[in-house]
Amino acid sequence: SPFIPVVALAAVSSAVMILMVSRRRRRQAASERTNTASAYEQLIGNTPLIKLERLSYLIGRSIHVKMESLNPGGTGKDRAALSMLFQAEELGQLPCPTPTVSRKATATPIKSTSDSIEESIHEAMCHSKTGGLVVEGTSGSTGISLATLCAARGHACLVVLPDDQASEKQAILTTLGAVVHIVPNCAISNPNHYVNMARRIADIARTQFGI
Repeated sequence: SPFIPVVALAAVSSAVMILMVSRRRRRQAASERTNTASAYEQLIGNTPLIKLERLSYLIGRSIHVKMESLNPGGTGKDRAALSMLFQAEELGQLPCPTPTVSRKATATPIKSTSDSIEESIHEAMCHSKTGGLVVEGTSGSTGISLATLCAARGHACLVVLPDDQASEKQAILTTLGAVVHIVPNCAISNPNHYVNMARRIADIARTQFGI
């Protein structure tokens, strides 16, 4: 039937148009983020791909390395942290920062109790400029990346850290404005494992404090 090619062509044209609109919107969103991005955020990504000439010659294959150590935080975790924050803001799970974000905390102070979890949430929210809170259970560099980006975007950051980590790591996190909640190092099956504790703190912040 002569109508089949016409219908197929129309469908392809519609698909191409949708794809172009989608790409345009993504570029526009990326441009808007870049316009309001901090210097730290603008340095994330676009790390060089370096060819190891001598090693490539020795084994007869081209060997390249991606220099993720040249991200501002010295690790590829900067990419993951920035992507998580962007997605949470786009989904409304975190307030979107503005270029003129207030320097004073906008969150209503929460009265602390003897519960250390509640005290940690209260202390973190006193640092929030947007009313947003990011909770991360980490023993690595993801917490440092998130703490730096939260400081740049105005969110509070609460990092749950096992007690076997170096004191220097805790000092870096607190210097970046994060609140560090220390828990004993234990198996992941233990409810007090730092990942499980971070999940519990996030649930308490959401359900009991409406954050």
